Amino acid sequence: MNEKTLAENRKVGGIGEFLRDKFIILAFFALIVAFSIFEKGFYSGSNVVEILLRVSITAPIALGIMLAIILRGIDLSPGTTLGLVGLTMAASIQGGLPLGTAIVLAVLMGLLVGVLNGVLIAKFNIAPFIATLSIQFIGNSIERGWTRGGLPIYLYGNSGALEKIYRGTVLGIPIPIWLLAVIGLGYYLLLEKTLFGRRLYACGFSVKGAMNAGINVR
Repeated sequence: MNEKTLAENRKVGGIGEFLRDKFIILAFFALIVAFSIFEKGFYSGSNVVEILLRVSITAPIALGIMLAIILRGIDLSPGTTLGLVGLTMAASIQGGLPLGTAIVLAVLMGLLVGVLNGVLIAKFNIAPFIATLSIQFIGNSIERGWTRGGLPIYLYGNSGALEKIYRGTVLGIPIPIWLLAVIGLGYYLLLEKTLFGRRLYACGFSVKGAMNAGINVR
């Protein structure tokens, strides 16, 4: 095989590898182009703000799952975690606790679910799919029992502060979008600028190689 053929093969392989690695990004931009062609108001400022406002609710969950995917794992319990966190928040506010206390309790609930997932996977060597699926079923049962079969929780008193957070703006941009930007920046710094982030990538690339490099993969 001559040098010209080798160069052509490398070029074809490089293009294929690029398309495989960047497929999601390319598909995302293709959707943006398609929507902009078929919907004239897609690029309007109000529409962009509305999209970002709605994404600000689910994007932090997706960023959390991203860490599991980097490790070549999976997490099936984010919906359950979100439900338990929301119920903790609502029950705390309904019980008359200050908003700050309610937020702390909600964060602790999310942390508890995450720790349970981590212990099952890292300490008991249960496959991530099975461990997180089990937590999902358990969490769903707790939610059903907590809400007496799915009855709504009505908020009074301190709930007005939540409305201000969601509906409030800074420099004309809704607060949830600012919070999403801060969270996204935090994830970027965690993954790209810290030793912990480097170790996550190393474990995801090769657990055995990470162990040989002295990283505590658990």
